[in-house]
Amino acid sequence: KHSEHAGTMSATSEDGLTVHLALTSSPSSPRIPLKIPKDVPAGKLRSSAAEATKIPLSSIKLIFRGRLIAESDKDAVAEFKLEDGCVVHCMGKPASDAAGASVEAAGSATTAAPVSAAPAGASVTIPAAATA
Repeated sequence: KHSEHAGTMSATSEDGLTVHLALTSSPSSPRIPLKIPKDVPAGKLRSSAAEATKIPLSSIKLIFRGRLIAESDKDAVAEFKLEDGCVVHCMGKPASDAAGASVEAAGSATTAAPVSAAPAGASVTIPAAATA
């Protein structure tokens, strides 16, 4: 089942759709795209979202159009009328040890990640090769 949503970048949305996960605990962080099959059960959508956002499954709450997507076997796309490119709000705090890693991974390679990762007052040397 896990290989289903991996897909290639050139795949059309016929076999599934992409929803964007917005973290309510961190509104400034970029939305996380999540590719899902059209017949995904609500429970699987919740576990995939928990994995993508690093929010523990036990505490994540998914909200779409004001409705809570609860743990169930129902087809989430049909039940909640999810559409390709829609935004699902994820409530809950990401696991603290993964919070920094997910923010860094979301940034592009050109951002000065070492600066933000350094403790306050520490001097950081950025190698010249990083600008190439």
